[in-house]
Amino acid sequence: MTFKQAVASGFSNLFNFKGRASRSEYWWFYLCLAIIGSLSGAMILGFAFVGYYLFLNGTILYISYIIYQTFAFVFLMFYISITVRRLHDVNKSGWWLLVWFVSYILMVFIGVLSDDTISANTELVGIALSAVLFALLASSIILLIFLVKRGTKGENRFGADPLCLSAQEIDRDNEVKNTL
Repeated sequence: MTFKQAVASGFSNLFNFKGRASRSEYWWFYLCLAIIGSLSGAMILGFAFVGYYLFLNGTILYISYIIYQTFAFVFLMFYISITVRRLHDVNKSGWWLLVWFVSYILMVFIGVLSDDTISANTELVGIALSAVLFALLASSIILLIFLVKRGTKGENRFGADPLCLSAQEIDRDNEVKNTL
C-alpha cells in the first residue's frame, strides 16, 4: 500500500473498528498523523505564545489549549481505529490496546494524585507509580511487537487478508487498464 492509499484509507475509516489493516497501511498512516500532529501542535503553540505576548492575556493560552486538546482527541480516535484494525491483522483483539491505555491513565492519575499526597505517603506512591510504569512499559513492548509483526496469512476471525485484497485490487486495475 502506498502512502497516499494508506492516508486515504485511514481517514475514511475513522470509526471503523472492524476488519484488518496491513503493516504498511498502519505505519504510513501513523507517519501522516505524526507529521500533521507535530505541525499543528507547533502552529497552535506558536499562536499561543505570540497571542500571549502581544496581548498579555491568558485567554489566548486557554483557547489554544482547548484547540490543541480538540486536535489531540481527534488524532486519538484515528490512532485507536487504525491500531485496532492492525491488531486484528495479527489475529489479536483490539482489547490489547486497552491494557496500554489503562496503564497510561493510571500513571497520569497517580502522578497527579501524588502532588497532594507526596508528603504523607511517599513510599506508597512510589511503589504504585513503579508498578504502573512497569505495566506501561511491558504493554508498550507487547503492543509494539504486535504492530510490527506480519499479519496472519489468509482470512482470520477478523476478516480477509488486506495484502490479498490489495493484490486483487491491483489485478483488477491492471485488467481495466489493459481493456482500455
